Amino acid sequence: AELRAAGRLARPGGLVVVSVPNFGGWERKLFGSRWFQLDLPRHLNHFDRRSLPALGERAGLHVARVSTSSNLLSLSGSIQ
Repeated sequence: AELRAAGRLARPGGLVVVSVPNFGGWERKLFGSRWFQLDLPRHLNHFDRRSLPALGERAGLHVARVSTSSNLLSLSGSIQ
């Protein structure tokens, strides 16, 4: 519902940018339930490189690009 709403709010040809933790990434696999980005209870749903674009397409959006990144905050949070 949120992605559909974002698409309606965007101008024709506009961009909807979504940034979420990558549930399929190496950090989640390494740290498991101690992965910092699980961030419960704020993140109730988690996505990976396939599930988020599929959700965007179902919401009527054209997915132009998918990329991933890691940062030291996430890594240090998981280590702590």
